[in-house]
Amino acid sequence: LLFQNMRGHSYTCPLCKKSVEDMSEYFALLDSAIRMQPMPPAYAATTSNIYCQDCGKVGNVAYHFVGLKCQHCQSYNTRELQRVDANIMASLWQGYNSHQST
Repeated sequence: LLFQNMRGHSYTCPLCKKSVEDMSEYFALLDSAIRMQPMPPAYAATTSNIYCQDCGKVGNVAYHFVGLKCQHCQSYNTRELQRVDANIMASLWQGYNSHQST
């Protein structure tokens, strides 16, 4: 009864947050949207640390505003844990190294 009431409102279990329906068609639409909308150059080096709510694994994926796809199970039912801009991190590391050598 609970899942019948949820249909049309949410595709995840309210307790464990796992997908409760076959999301392959929706995930294919997200794949297509990501292919059609490349990220601007300013975000080319940006990645996200994610937690997948379907398989329970963590990973690091290329950031995209449309969605963050789990590389383990191919689900978009993920949560962003942290966003990392490699350009900023490289600048910070370079500044740290130059400060250490003085």
